[in-house]
Amino acid sequence: MMGDDGPPDVFNPRRLAGMPFVRHVELHDVVASTNDLALRAASDEELPVPALVIAEQQTAGRGRGDHHWWSGSGALTFSLILEPAQADLTTNHWPRLSLTTAMAVCDALTELAPQAEWGAKWPNDIQVGGRKVCGILVEAPNHGGPAGRRVVVGIGVTVNNSWRNAPQDLRHIGTSLCDVAGQRYDRIETLTRFLSAFAVRLGQLASGQAELTDD
Repeated sequence: MMGDDGPPDVFNPRRLAGMPFVRHVELHDVVASTNDLALRAASDEELPVPALVIAEQQTAGRGRGDHHWWSGSGALTFSLILEPAQADLTTNHWPRLSLTTAMAVCDALTELAPQAEWGAKWPNDIQVGGRKVCGILVEAPNHGGPAGRRVVVGIGVTVNNSWRNAPQDLRHIGTSLCDVAGQRYDRIETLTRFLSAFAVRLGQLASGQAELTDD
């Protein structure tokens, strides 16, 4: 599942520029939180959306409340800046964005590792075998203007960062795609599959066709 266009664990800007669904890509090396960057970027009226903020590595990813998520080198950590009205989504749809995102992640992971039983745990986790493999955080910018019409969806998937390298006190709660499948993956391919699935799931949500369930 590795790509041939450069090292698979280093993001290739040219390949990122060809991502489906998004109109703008912002690539960083190491950041504390892609959601923090995306929340600030959302206030830019000239920013084309949907926009993707992605990092090679995230050191302080946030979860719900005061929770934090471990993501070593090889994780897929990114945030999407959305203007829901562009996708015919009203504010009434916003509470379902987290679960919609979770289902799109499950769609992508199922394509990559169909032998595993991927499932969404309400409201913002993806699990396999009772262990977490992805966290989702949906936030709205605290600004007026265009930012008030936008929402940020942060996603962290443990792709190639084996959970065997996680802190000792966390090893019992999580796993990674490479641990489950026994192979490493091209993170850009993983991202591409998610974005394609996300576009489909958003369309289903807007049309009222979404079948969203939680475990």
